[in-house]
Amino acid sequence: MHVPYRHIRAGTTDSSLWISDSQRCNHFATWIFLSIFVRNIEEQVLINQFTSQANKHLMTKNFTLSAILASMVFANAAAAIDPASYTLSSDGKTLTKWLGSETEIDFATDETLMKVEAIGTYAFQDCSAITIINLNPGLTAIERGAFMDCTSLTTITLPATLTSIGNAAFSDCRTLRSIDFPSSVTTIGTSAFYGCESITNVTLHNTGVTQIADGTFNKCTSLSSVDLGDQITAIGEEAFLGCEAIETLIIPESVSMVGVSAFSECYALKNVTWGTGITEISNYAFAGTAIEAIDFTPLTRLSDIGVNAFQDCTALSSVILPQQEISFGAQAFFRCSALKEIVIPDDYSQVSSKAFYYTSGLEKVTLGKNVTLLKNSAFGSCASLKEIVWNDALETIEWNVFAYCTSLQEVELPESVTSIDDYAFTSCDNLSSVTLGSKITNIGQEAFSMLPKLTTVNVKAATPPALGSYAFYKSNVENCTLRVPQESVEAYKAADQWKDFGTIDGVAGITGITASADAPAITITGSTISINGLANGDHVAVHTIDGRAVAFLNATAPAFSIDVARGIYIVTAGDSTMKVAVR
Repeated sequence: MHVPYRHIRAGTTDSSLWISDSQRCNHFATWIFLSIFVRNIEEQVLINQFTSQANKHLMTKNFTLSAILASMVFANAAAAIDPASYTLSSDGKTLTKWLGSETEIDFATDETLMKVEAIGTYAFQDCSAITIINLNPGLTAIERGAFMDCTSLTTITLPATLTSIGNAAFSDCRTLRSIDFPSSVTTIGTSAFYGCESITNVTLHNTGVTQIADGTFNKCTSLSSVDLGDQITAIGEEAFLGCEAIETLIIPESVSMVGVSAFSECYALKNVTWGTGITEISNYAFAGTAIEAIDFTPLTRLSDIGVNAFQDCTALSSVILPQQEISFGAQAFFRCSALKEIVIPDDYSQVSSKAFYYTSGLEKVTLGKNVTLLKNSAFGSCASLKEIVWNDALETIEWNVFAYCTSLQEVELPESVTSIDDYAFTSCDNLSSVTLGSKITNIGQEAFSMLPKLTTVNVKAATPPALGSYAFYKSNVENCTLRVPQESVEAYKAADQWKDFGTIDGVAGITGITASADAPAITITGSTISINGLANGDHVAVHTIDGRAVAFLNATAPAFSIDVARGIYIVTAGDSTMKVAVR
């Protein structure tokens, strides 16, 4: 059994002067001998202080001898770490296991340990008595789990020769206060400092480390200062998760990727300087932080913001999106209750699925002029949304886009919208008025269901749009007024579900009969409707006056014709709609 090293002199803290209990007995006898020897010399000095010069010379020699003998004892003590306290590899270059119960260890004072080049896998694991370690020059590697669960370790000195620190090397060293990385370090492994809750600062500046591995500083709850240097290219998953004391972060220009949950639960983090080299902000990367404002415009390489990337950033009140179109993961700004307004830049063609889902404080959305598609649930459950600034290009609103936007009171869709998918406006509790443009052709299942305050629906389309099942389910349509083009009243009264409205009024000011100067030509010859001058992909539709589709396609040739029975038809070709009579 080994006990902690003892100090050779009372009160000393110099670990180079330590000897072990197993050595004390041998050294004690020598010490007594030297003490007696020196005392005899001192007495001899007093007796012979007035003697001849020759005797004085002898006295000097005796003093010199005692000093030499004493220094030999001290030197022997300084170098002596009991070999039984550790095991080495066969070549003596790797310390494979520490067996002793020492509290302070200095490799640099032991002739054998000075030759060690690596601390082996789990070599010091659970050595809970150790408080201070000084590693030797020449050491190059600290392997996986080497100091894991050394729960009393407060200080470790890393040599200038160290190049790699393995996975979980210092995991759960809860009292480790600081770590000074030498410039020689190039690799720090996964979870290397996981749970080191007393570390207050990390500086990687001037090291050779280029990637921060997954979980490296996860749960370092006292970490308040981080200097990533200018050579880091990637920050791994959960690298700084739960580092609750970080308030300010500078992401260097060299970083291209911020990993999943990299800074999640950094509850004090409010100021971030974004490196312009970032291309990806991964899922949950900054979830739960205290970030107050984000301006992404300098990030010209950014292409992806991941799922829940900024979830629960409840202090986030301003977001300026990058001007280039990017992909948003679902719920990127989930529960960001302070974010009041979003402007979608003009270069965007769509808003991604659930991009702003449950951004509970969002009150106003402005669509860029080129947005044609709102993907599913893009603004779903934005309970504070009151105002939408539409563009003239929007064509499709996918399912659940504005579902549960309970503060919406009025919706007037642009003329360009042709399709509204399932549940698009369901459960908008305060929505009372809806206006649909002249090009609308399809409204999905329960698109306007559960609207208890709905009183007015205006539809500018001459042909009643096709409705999915229960399009106005529980929206009290029997007490609503439906306003349609004057000439289409009978068609709406005959059309499935539209006919359920309590009042259907024809309004001269609402018209779906439009034609532009360069529109395709629509002609009637006998019972044939012909359309010429179509562009590839132009929408072509022919409906009876009661809303039954006769033709519905996208043009693949410049001309189209169809034979029909006698009657009144609504013909759509490209951007134009015309009512025609076949006699």
